[in-house]
Amino acid sequence: MMMRGVGNRLLVVQAVDSFTAAPPLGKYAVTAEGVLRPPLQKSNGMNVFQHLADGNYTAQVLAEHYFPETVTVTVEALDPLYPVVIVPLTPKPSYPFAGETTLIRASFMDEHGAPLSGMRVRGVAMSESCTKGKLSAEAEAGAKELALSRLNGRVRVGERYALGAETVTIAEAKEGSRTFFLTEPLAASHARGVSLLPCADTLTDGRGEVVLAFGNCRSAAFDVRLTVFHGEREFCREVRVEEGTLLNLRAVNLDDFAS
Repeated sequence: MMMRGVGNRLLVVQAVDSFTAAPPLGKYAVTAEGVLRPPLQKSNGMNVFQHLADGNYTAQVLAEHYFPETVTVTVEALDPLYPVVIVPLTPKPSYPFAGETTLIRASFMDEHGAPLSGMRVRGVAMSESCTKGKLSAEAEAGAKELALSRLNGRVRVGERYALGAETVTIAEAKEGSRTFFLTEPLAASHARGVSLLPCADTLTDGRGEVVLAFGNCRSAAFDVRLTVFHGEREFCREVRVEEGTLLNLRAVNLDDFAS
């Protein structure tokens, strides 16, 4: 690994629990490729790399209770007064959820009974009562901000939401103006009035197990559309979830998932 030169740039990697929108639980470490000195790690989840030269840096977050995350950043493109990059962390199935957390658990296997690991699973709370807000203006492809109306509760940094077929992550919330900035540009355009829905977007672990947690739905019971992405195929199923309870789908064969 080639070591980088010294400069006057800062890079702040802020690790955020995507479920609680709080700093991560347990131990975690942040590294940047080519940077020998470790960052200053603060209790609020911020990890400060100092004295960086211009250029692209790939930072990795490895955590006890979360899947690994990697982000590549051009430091000179960041706001010099606030050079912060939000990295949302996705809970593993072994995450220490509180006893009354609304959860969906499952274990996926192929036709031979082997676990399907590293498979993306997305759950979207579809009930109208769960709608977090609606777009008050069209959001065009490539945009990194949303204007919302009819807000239902708080929208917090690090939280994930469904906007149509996209999963978006909140990077900055200006609640006074009801404007919210995203970690990534929109892949598609979305019309005024489209709903922002609570979303869990995660992976299966090495045993094929998956957990989806919903903590910001404000509804006693709601419908969740589950989508499993395997290769070029998508498998969908809707389930009914009750707040504060566990729905365990147990061992699931993909061919039976949508039935």
